Amino acid sequence: MTEVLPVAPFRNMLKRTGVRVSGDASEALAEIIEELGFLVIEEAREAAIKAKRKTIRKVDIETARRNLW
Repeated sequence: MTEVLPVAPFRNMLKRTGVRVSGDASEALAEIIEELGFLVIEEAREAAIKAKRKTIRKVDIETARRNLW
């Protein structure tokens, strides 16, 4: 998958845990978050289509979250 999200914010997030974190751990977290984001977007897209809309709204994102978790 092409990197869409920068790794630095995830590195900073991991550093706040107070434990040592390798560079590849930061990259792995960014990759996972990116994949989860795409899953949410796809699910939200389906919700918008079901509601006969072309635009994804906040309610679609919330519906996607409920459906996925």
